[in-house]
Amino acid sequence: MPSSSGSAAAFASGRTAPAGLREAVSPSAFSVASFAEDAEGTGRLSVDRQEFFESARQTARMAMPPDHVTTVTGRDGSDGTIAERFPVPETDGPEGLPGTGEAVCGPGTAVTDESVAGRHELVVGGLTYLGQVAETYLVLRDASGALMLLDQHAAHERVLYERLRKGAFAGTAQCLALPLELALQPVEEERFLEVRDNLERMGFDVSCSGGRLLARGIPPSLSRSEAGEFLREVLAGRKDDIRAMFISLSCKGAIKAGQRLADDEAAALLRQWLHTPEREYCPHGRPSILRWDAVALEKLFKRRQ
Repeated sequence: MPSSSGSAAAFASGRTAPAGLREAVSPSAFSVASFAEDAEGTGRLSVDRQEFFESARQTARMAMPPDHVTTVTGRDGSDGTIAERFPVPETDGPEGLPGTGEAVCGPGTAVTDESVAGRHELVVGGLTYLGQVAETYLVLRDASGALMLLDQHAAHERVLYERLRKGAFAGTAQCLALPLELALQPVEEERFLEVRDNLERMGFDVSCSGGRLLARGIPPSLSRSEAGEFLREVLAGRKDDIRAMFISLSCKGAIKAGQRLADDEAAALLRQWLHTPEREYCPHGRPSILRWDAVALEKLFKRRQ
């Protein structure tokens, strides 16, 4: 098998050989001309090109971890290998290479729709959930086939904000086994008397006596530390109106960026978000959803102006 430290010769279309093959195929071993089809356009591969692809298959077999490889018998009776758990990338390569509907290393191992037929599509309100990217964005497809990305934090933030505005958290405080105590300055005590009703509306069970605030219950969406931080901000006057309090509380209680969601959790968030007014933006004004139809995607890929 030819070997070199350089990259493999490019396909006639200009593609570079996969990184795993670069060290095993010499760029000087095959000329660009030898990669062309015969003059009559029959589609048959030249001898050099057949040798190149056979070398590529053998190299891939050697590089593949043993527990990820299965040996199968091709249509011509020869043995090939396929990666059981690795997806086949789509390119325009020749037979037996990615893009032909066949496994990378198996000349007779066609990949068909049946291999993914068992995956159940998760559809919520006309949107198909496809997965999560960067543990932050939910990948969706709408009824027209357009691609959508939903920011999970911004979406949940809007859901919580609207629920706070409607007083949905009143009386829903989660009781603390050990009450949260905060020492207050006189000015903070006065501030507490002004905002107490709003705090209870947000799901707090709080009282104040002798210069100390005692929180026996906090909103179910907040951790103990988040609740303490929020109360400090409010009592210090950094949140001057009820809207600012709602925005701060919804931000602290919302699902965070970088948080992995199970399919049922993503579906629950999507369902709540779809029933929320002004859902296209979070309370801070950032977009919560982006959408690309076929035309927009073609422009992104410079397929059209």
